[in-house]
Amino acid sequence: MRLLTRLGAALLANREGMFGWVITVGRTDPPIGLLTCIAEGQAVQIHYGLARSHWGKGLATEAVGLAIQALLECGRFDRIYTTCAAEHTASRSVLTKCGFELEGIAPRALLLPALGDARRDGACYAIERR
Repeated sequence: MRLLTRLGAALLANREGMFGWVITVGRTDPPIGLLTCIAEGQAVQIHYGLARSHWGKGLATEAVGLAIQALLECGRFDRIYTTCAAEHTASRSVLTKCGFELEGIAPRALLLPALGDARRDGACYAIERR
């Protein structure tokens, strides 16, 4: 598995903005997912997704782990956070395995059009530089 881990100098210089990585299995394989980041000063919000055919193989855990390492090592961010659907136990497991701590549940906070029109509870997670 390969997570493209180059953060451009321009991205790191900006105090705010969106950037991300394409997730692939091998160097020449097509993309299987995306991990996006929204920088907000010293904090960064992340979101990720994989093609359904790659679920359950540990690839999301590996990608999120690599992203956390790159984001903390760049020296710019002190806090990484995200919110996932509370009922999505696989996503919650990925976050826990990667060192995120549950901060709370936000009732009816998420609207995920791919899953329908109903608002869903959001599980809020964060990891901070120690």
